[in-house]
Amino acid sequence: MKDRKPFTEYDIYDLNSKIDSKIKKRVMTQTMPLKLVKYTFGVLFILFVSPILFLFSYDMNYEPILMSSILLSECFVFLIFSALAGIVLSISKNPKLQEIKNFFGYVD
Repeated sequence: MKDRKPFTEYDIYDLNSKIDSKIKKRVMTQTMPLKLVKYTFGVLFILFVSPILFLFSYDMNYEPILMSSILLSECFVFLIFSALAGIVLSISKNPKLQEIKNFFGYVD
């Protein structure tokens, strides 16, 4: 371990120290990349907005049975995807997500 001068090179958590590659690999396999979280929330937003956009763009006098079936299928896809995304995001270990979980009172 290299000698450090106190109060000038302060690194309490040893963030700049070398770690074993096996430990780093195990930690990185358990964390979810933040890019995947952004894509998940983007898809959830698109699935949430799509029935509303469909209602504004569809002609109400054309076929109400077709409109209701499309709306039901879009809402069902949103519910399924949001449930699966909730399960995946609750299981994942990401520091940013952990802050959100702590804010909402999620307990492992």
